[in-house]
This record gives sequence, structure tokens and C-alpha cells, in this order.
Amino acid sequence: MSNEETQLRVLVAEDNPVNQFLIRKLLEKRGHDVTLVENGAEAVDAVRSQSFDLVFMDLHMPILGGLDATAAIRELEAGTSEPVPIYALTADAIVGVREECLAAGMDGYLDKPFRADEIAAVLQEHQKRIQDLGRFPDVADSAVDRSRSEGDAKPAA
Repeated sequence: MSNEETQLRVLVAEDNPVNQFLIRKLLEKRGHDVTLVENGAEAVDAVRSQSFDLVFMDLHMPILGGLDATAAIRELEAGTSEPVPIYALTADAIVGVREECLAAGMDGYLDKPFRADEIAAVLQEHQKRIQDLGRFPDVADSAVDRSRSEGDAKPAA
């Protein structure tokens, strides 16, 4: 792997089998270590027991949804210097959902169906963060977030 392709430990919390397959393949094809869980409670448990560089979190999952799981993860991280970046994955194209995700402690937002170039942009951003020895990007600097804030919304799937 080159410097631009630093392997990330990525947690994916997603209950839909098709989306699980697609995002796992996208991440593994780029050489990343993927842990897949099917609900928010499992995501919280995974973060409690393992270290991750990045989390992709579905909003609507059984047992514990993505917003509540994010709140629980942020609570676990209280007092730590390096919170794990969490990106929402959602088919909600409703005005205000992006803002709700960011207010809940998520670092970014991706619409479903997600696109490979959007996932790649998030990965590149966080590979650079890892390489820069802890420099965390500002949410406003995220290429994916910029595209969403400019009104590039897709209909709900």
C-alpha cells in the first residue's frame, strides 16, 4: 500500500444485506480492514472493545438506531483526545436530517444509495488524517459534506 492508501480499520453498522455486501466490497477492494455489525447496539459494543479509524453508521437499524448509537459512542469517548469519525448512511432525503446527524455528533453524512466516489472521498480524507498524526479535519472541510450542503440531494431509496 502506498502512503495515500493507508489501511483503515472501518466499522460498518448496516442492517440491509445488499448494502452490507456493497460497502464491504468497496472497502475491502481498497485494502481496508472491515468489521460489519447489523445494529447500533452491536456498533457500540464494537467501539467499546476495539479501535476503529472510521465508522459508517446507518440511521435506521433494529435494536438501536444510528443517532442513538452515535450518542452512546460519544459518551464512551468522553475525555478521550481522538473520537472516531462517524459518517451517517441514510436513505432519508428529508430537509434537516443532515443537520440532525451533525448535531448528534456525527462527522458527515452520505445518502443511500451511496456512490463509490463518495466513499473514496471519505476514505482519502481519513487516510490523510491518520498520516498527519492526529490532525482531525473540520466537518466544513469535508468534500462529501460540501457537496451535500450545496443541495446535491438524491431521492430516498
